[in-house]
Amino acid sequence: HEPLFGLVESMLPAGRATARQVYGCRGFVAHHNTNLWGDTNIEGILLSSSIWPMGAAWLCLHLWEHYRYSLDEEFLERRAYPIMKEAALFLLDYMTEDDSGRLISGPSI
Repeated sequence: HEPLFGLVESMLPAGRATARQVYGCRGFVAHHNTNLWGDTNIEGILLSSSIWPMGAAWLCLHLWEHYRYSLDEEFLERRAYPIMKEAALFLLDYMTEDDSGRLISGPSI
């Protein structure tokens, strides 16, 4: 997991900018692909298969699973929680409430 965690940490600055510039949201977002430089923008030629703003939240599952397996509270406090919090902030701003009071996400593949 360590290389993946390093990649996710490197994605934070770009993910914050993408959240703010593309969605007008706080926090950290990533789409369906990245690269060595931690890109988080919408990528692809076909729009219907390019927008997937759940990448950061999905990557956070790896952080959470690592904590659940290790119960390393220092890892959770210093490394995992700050990233998970930023992904959650994005989702809180991105989601809207439907007529039944449920939070739902917008367009996505």
